[in-house]
Amino acid sequence: MLAAPRPAEACQPDPCELSNTWNHFSIASEEIAADGVVRIDAGRGNGEATVEEALAFVDLQVTDSEGDAVDGTIEYVDAMRAYLWRPAAPLTAGQTYDATLLVDNEALSLALDDKPVAQMQCSANIEAATSLDVDLPALPALLAPAIDSSFEHEVEDVLSLSSMVCCDGAFPSAQVLDCFGEAEPQWDQGHCAAGTGYGWANGSQVITGEPLHPAVQSDLALRMVQTDGNQVRYGSPGSLGLTLRNNEAFCARLEVMSLASGQVVEGPEHCYGDDLVDQLGSHPIDPTDALASCAAQPYTCEIALEAWDPKACEPWGDPAAEDESGGEDSGGNNTGGTSGGVDTSDDDDGPTGAGGSSDTASQDGELDGRGCSCTSGRSNSGPAALWLLVLGLAWRRNRAPRPAG
Repeated sequence: MLAAPRPAEACQPDPCELSNTWNHFSIASEEIAADGVVRIDAGRGNGEATVEEALAFVDLQVTDSEGDAVDGTIEYVDAMRAYLWRPAAPLTAGQTYDATLLVDNEALSLALDDKPVAQMQCSANIEAATSLDVDLPALPALLAPAIDSSFEHEVEDVLSLSSMVCCDGAFPSAQVLDCFGEAEPQWDQGHCAAGTGYGWANGSQVITGEPLHPAVQSDLALRMVQTDGNQVRYGSPGSLGLTLRNNEAFCARLEVMSLASGQVVEGPEHCYGDDLVDQLGSHPIDPTDALASCAAQPYTCEIALEAWDPKACEPWGDPAAEDESGGEDSGGNNTGGTSGGVDTSDDDDGPTGAGGSSDTASQDGELDGRGCSCTSGRSNSGPAALWLLVLGLAWRRNRAPRPAG
C-alpha cells in the first residue's frame, strides 16, 4: 500500500497505564444458575499493587427479594484471568436478586498510586446496579467442546529506511518516539511504499453446537494455548471463541473452564501456517503495485544520520518500461518528454548514488523535498540547468534497477 506523508508527532503516553485504579469494572452476568457464580468484567492499569490489594477497594452487595444481604466474595481466577462473585451458598432458583457495585478508585489511587498524575486523571469512581435472574436450577456437566477451526494469513507493511521505496519528493527520516514503541520513518511530502512485510498466522477456534443457555455461557471461561510454545490468549466474559496470532507456524488448543466448579476440559489441537513458513515474520515484499500511482520514477537513497540523503539516490524500477519507447540513443540523453511510464523530464534533476542499509532510528530531521527533481519543479535555466543536465546524465549512466523488496 502506498503511504502518504507522515509528519512526525510526539507520542502522548496514557498516565493511567501505570496506575493501580480500575479502568472498568462491571457485572457481566444477568442470568445465572442456582449453583453458579456472577461473572465480572474488569481491568485496571499496570501498577505494582496486587489484585487482592486492588479488590479491597471494590464493594459488591447482593440482596434477595426480601432485601436481605446475600453473603459472597469477589474472586480472581488467575488461570483464566477471570473475575467473579461467588455466593457463600447456592441461590434460589426462580428468584431475582439485586446487585449494587461501588469501586472506590479515589481511595485506591491515594493509597496505592505513587504518581500524582494518576490520582488526578485516573481516579473516577465506578458505580452500577443490576438485577440477577436465577432461571436455571443447576449447571450441566462440562463436556469437551466441539471446535470449529479457521486460519487467516496476514501481512503488514513494514516501513524501514533500508528497504522502503519512495517517489515524488519523499525523503524519510527515522523519528524516535518515547511511547515504548520502535521508531518509524516520517516524511512531509510525496509517497513511500514498504519493501518489507511482516507475516502473521492467525488461528481461530470457536465452540460450535447447540446454543448455550445464557447462564451456562456466562459460567464458561476460555483460553487458547499454544501447544508447541508459550503463547496464551484469554477470553472475555461470554466469549465462545479466540484467535491466537504468531509470526511462525504453530499449534494450539482451546481450554474451557467452568468457573463455578473449576473443572477444565480441552478441545482438539489444530495447527496453522505450516505451508507459509517463508511468508511469516519479516520477509521481502514487492512494492511495484503500491508505487503504480507515483507521478514520477520511484527511487531509493543512501542513509546518512538516520535519514535518506537526497544527494545520494538511485532510481528504482524496471528499466524495460523505459526501453519500450526505443530506449536511449547511443550518446544521447533523452532529456525531454515521457516514455515507457518513466517521466524522463524529471531525470534531469535526479540525484545519483546507491541505496544504503540501516534500520536504526534517531530524532526527526528536516525533510527537503527540493533534494530531488521528482517534485521540485525548479526552472532549468542558466548555470543551474547545466548542472541539472550533467546530474541527469550521471543518473542515467548508473541506472541499475533495485530488486523488489
